[in-house]
Amino acid sequence: MDLIEAFADINNSDRLLQDLRDAIVQKTLFQQAEEFFTFVPGIKGGQQVVALRDYEYVTKQQAGCEPEFTAFEINGIAQKWNPRSMDVRIKMCYQDFEGAFVQWGLANGYDRRNLQEADFFDFIKDMTSGAMARDLVRVAVHGNKDIVVDDILGENAIGEAGDYNQIDAGLIKTLQLFKANPLLASQFDDIAKNAEATKSAQLAITGEEALAIYDDLIEGLEFEGGDQLLTSHTLYKKYKDLFRGKLLESGVSAIQQSFEPQFDSRPLKDMQWAYDKVIRRDFDQSGDAEAGNLYQPHFSMIADKSNLQIGVDDTAALTDLRLEYVGGKDENFYIKASYLMDFKIPNPYALRAAF
Repeated sequence: MDLIEAFADINNSDRLLQDLRDAIVQKTLFQQAEEFFTFVPGIKGGQQVVALRDYEYVTKQQAGCEPEFTAFEINGIAQKWNPRSMDVRIKMCYQDFEGAFVQWGLANGYDRRNLQEADFFDFIKDMTSGAMARDLVRVAVHGNKDIVVDDILGENAIGEAGDYNQIDAGLIKTLQLFKANPLLASQFDDIAKNAEATKSAQLAITGEEALAIYDDLIEGLEFEGGDQLLTSHTLYKKYKDLFRGKLLESGVSAIQQSFEPQFDSRPLKDMQWAYDKVIRRDFDQSGDAEAGNLYQPHFSMIADKSNLQIGVDDTAALTDLRLEYVGGKDENFYIKASYLMDFKIPNPYALRAAF
C-alpha cells in the first residue's frame, strides 16, 4: 500500500474526512474527560452562565388580606462562556510516519504485509485522537491564560505557556479565583503540605492527613449533592495504604476485602493522569541548581459532575480537519484540526475543595 496515495485519498474524500472527524470527536470528547466532566455542546461566546443559590425560609403562615412575599432573586456570580480555538498541528516525516504505522499494525495484531487503507484510517484516528484527548483533559484541568504572569511552570517543564493558555481558566485556576472571592472563601481548605519548601517535605504526607482532608471536606459541605470526590493521587494512595493497613491490623487481608474507591458513599476518583503526572512533569519548580517544590501537589474537591462543565461548539468541531503531504524536499505528513472549548463551574456555591 502506498502511504502517500492512502493519505491523499482520505483527504480528498468528503465522506472519509467526515468519518475521521466524527471518530476523533467521539474518542476525544467523550472517552477520557467524561470521567470527571460534563460536556455542554453549542456554547457561544458571551453567553451568560448564572449561579442560583439554594433558597429556604419562603414558606410562612399568612395573616390578613395582604400576603407577604419573600423576594426570590438571582443572587449569584455571573460568568460568561468564552470558547477559544484549540488548534492541533501534527507533523511527521515520511520515514517516521511509515515506521509508526507498521508498529501500530503489529501492536494491533496485523500482518505488516497486509496492512490496508482501512487500517491506515484507524491508525490516523488513534494517533490523532489520543493526543487530542490528553491535551483536552490537561487544558480543562490546568488551563490558565495568565500562566506566564503566575510564573508556575517549572524550569525543566516539557509543556510551554502555549500548551496551557488556550482558555481563560481550567478547573484549578477557576477554584483559585473562587477562593479569592470573599463570598466563596469559606468553601476552601488549605492543605499545609502544599506550602512546604521542598518536594520531599511536600510528599511526606500521611494516610491520616489524607483521611483528615477528606473528612473536613465532608463536614464542611454547605450544599446538597456532590456526587463525586476528586483527588490527587498523592492523597488517594496514602488513604488507600491506610485502609489496607487497618485491614491487616484487624486480621482481614486485602484479598478478603478489596479497597473500594469511595468515601462517605461518594466515588473517590483518582486524578493521577490528569493531575499528578502533569504537576510533576510541568510544574516542578525545583531547578537544576537548587532544591525546590512542586506547585500544589495535593488537591481534592467535592462537586457534582454536572457542575464541572467543558463547553464545546460541536457544530464547529474539527471543521478544518486536513491531511497534507507536500512532497519534494518537504517529505512530511501534516495533520491539522481545530475545535472550540471553554471550562466553567456554573454554580460556585455547590462545591468544596482543598488545595
